[in-house]
Amino acid sequence: MFDGLKPYAWLIDIAATLVIAAGCFFAGYHVRSLSAQRDAAKLTAGLATANSMAQATARQADAQYAYITEKADHDYQALVDSTATQVSTLSDTAQRLQQRLSAAKRARAAASHSAAGGSIDGTGTDWISGFAACAASYQQLATDDARRADKINGLQLYVKGVLQVQGAR
Repeated sequence: MFDGLKPYAWLIDIAATLVIAAGCFFAGYHVRSLSAQRDAAKLTAGLATANSMAQATARQADAQYAYITEKADHDYQALVDSTATQVSTLSDTAQRLQQRLSAAKRARAAASHSAAGGSIDGTGTDWISGFAACAASYQQLATDDARRADKINGLQLYVKGVLQVQGAR
């Protein structure tokens, strides 16, 4: 019955071997494909985790920067308020001194008119006006310097805060 197939038996063996080899190849390909898909899913999940961590770190750095900026602004405003209080106190003191100088000037003027001969050096009460003008200039200079010092101190606080945030990154 199979006597006529003997010459083609080797062909059947080759065909069977090719079918088995093709099956093994496609099965291996399928297994490798599934493995690659699992690896790709793991990498995607790892990338998503890394992205979320990076975003969380960025949000934290932004929050620290905002906090440092607010703190520097608050500290600067406290310096400005302190300086304003000191300037007000100095202005009140200068005003009282000005009033006392004016009173002293009026008293000397009245005394020099009533006395015969006036003063020895011929300057009269002008030194009081000169002292008052000098005191007013000094007060303005001190006020301007205090404001500049507040600005510099505020900027220093701001820069220190920014450097702390950058150092934390």
